[in-house]
Amino acid sequence: MPGVALSGLVVYFYVMKRLNGADSSAQTLTNKAYLSIKDLIMSYTLKPGEIVSEIELARKLQMSRTPVHQALLHLKRDGFLENTEGPGWKVYSLSLVDIRQIFAVKIAIENIIMEEAALRENSSKEGIRLCLERMQKAASERNIDKWIKLDHELHDTIDALASNSRAVRISESLNEQLYRFQSRYPPLDLAQRQREHDIIVDCILSGDARGAQLNHERSLNQLREEMEYVLRKMVFPLTNDQV
Repeated sequence: MPGVALSGLVVYFYVMKRLNGADSSAQTLTNKAYLSIKDLIMSYTLKPGEIVSEIELARKLQMSRTPVHQALLHLKRDGFLENTEGPGWKVYSLSLVDIRQIFAVKIAIENIIMEEAALRENSSKEGIRLCLERMQKAASERNIDKWIKLDHELHDTIDALASNSRAVRISESLNEQLYRFQSRYPPLDLAQRQREHDIIVDCILSGDARGAQLNHERSLNQLREEMEYVLRKMVFPLTNDQV
């Protein structure tokens, strides 16, 4: 019967619409839980090595355990959490091996980004120059918190010039793992770090792709050495090898 068939189709599309809406709502809750828990980790409210209770997080976030559990799985995938032998999750602690591996990948991936940014037309690079000027001002004022924030902004501005979206996503993921450390332990020599940024940006603005790559790699290696020094001398003796 045509009427029955039509009625069946109406029911089918109604059910599918409700299911799709439910999926969208679940994804929204999972994303909200992800961002909330990640903020707790990045702000050191949840400290490296701390055991995290799924039940307590669900209560704190006023959510059911399902979106919280999914968020925790995503945070594990992104390098912020790890499983424990017992119940609960553990906030991941960067080790020297982690630092070396992260920087090895950063150098390889960000060489692509440096080249693509340097070879873009000059009219698209104005944002980089303006951001660098604000960084120089923050460095001269010894405003470390502002300088670190602008450093992140500069990298985002350079990333926006790259056409390789996969390279950018990988770089962003690695940087998030390092930013937690950098927000806790600022640069030992801010003036030197600023000079390194001046040289890299100058290469990008002048279209010197190879110069941008070489100087960026040199800067990353120096940053890696500084982070390793801080780990050995300032962190490990006090925190049981946790950062």
